[in-house]
Amino acid sequence: MGVAYFVARSGQPYNIVTNEGFKVMMGIARPGYVPMGRKALTENYIPRLYEATRAKIAEALKEASYVALAADLWTSDAGDSYMGLTAHFIGTPWALKYRGLNCRLYEESHSGVAMKDWFLEILEEWGIPKDKVTSVTIDNSDNIRLAVNLLNVTSASCFGHTLQTGMDDVKKMDPVIDMCHKTHALRNYMEGPKVKREYKKFILSRHNVEPPSLPGLCPTRWWSELPLNRAIIKYEGYLREFLAVYDSGKHLGLLLNKKQMSFLREYTRTLDLLDELTQGMSAAKYVTASAILPIVNLLSAMLDKAKQDAAAEPDGAPEIDFGGDDDDEGNLDDVDNDKELTTKVNLIPWL
Repeated sequence: MGVAYFVARSGQPYNIVTNEGFKVMMGIARPGYVPMGRKALTENYIPRLYEATRAKIAEALKEASYVALAADLWTSDAGDSYMGLTAHFIGTPWALKYRGLNCRLYEESHSGVAMKDWFLEILEEWGIPKDKVTSVTIDNSDNIRLAVNLLNVTSASCFGHTLQTGMDDVKKMDPVIDMCHKTHALRNYMEGPKVKREYKKFILSRHNVEPPSLPGLCPTRWWSELPLNRAIIKYEGYLREFLAVYDSGKHLGLLLNKKQMSFLREYTRTLDLLDELTQGMSAAKYVTASAILPIVNLLSAMLDKAKQDAAAEPDGAPEIDFGGDDDDEGNLDDVDNDKELTTKVNLIPWL
């Protein structure tokens, strides 16, 4: 099962088990190792690892008093829609945990009613009662907001999506549009194979350093502009020196003029502040409704119970049971009574 865990955890292709180098490595690490085939991996070990992992997550969700969800719908470069759902909850011992419940191709209608049915289907699959859901963090699309409202569950807007929407509006401003046209055109020219090769050769001969490539962009991620902007600002001198002599200086006009460079610096300085903010609030580092509401509800329930117990026992205040013990979520019995699988799943760090 160790190979199956390695493939799943590191995102390796299934055919790695047939790779000669992989076989040699495994033979050295574990003398006597018998290589498995791709079919055995895909039809036996990976499904068993999935079912065992899923069972353990389901048990943790069952023990949680409340669950907050985060949902997202996006479209791939191939034009396929995907929907993802993550659960946030307080596990045992007292600790905030999050688990991915779903990430699959979404081929249904994008209406709020259809998405509400999708939510209910996923909740049913995982055995999560609707009244156990404290909130759903969503993007700013009306259809997902409607779906959550139809569930009679509190919705919370994702900070990242809200910021992206605001930055999309900023990038529609004429000065920003003009600046981006210049930076993108400069990047596209400098990253051409021949120009890129000559640029590095030129700077290496003049300054004995190899200049880095100008970073690429992602149109749906506002922060993808930052690395390019920083590189243009930092290496403006190298770029100007090269374009002044390359191809007789015909492409010197690709560079930003003094006024445009001043605007680029101010614009980038502003984005740097937003980037610092979002980096500090990224992933599981920051406090959102997904983190706060389960804690608030659990504390509220415990305090109510404490008040009731205190009323029943006027001579002394009862202890508040925070739940759990020194073990995390207990051991998992293997679906096939496979002792090795049980041991491996209990060692999986993401659980």
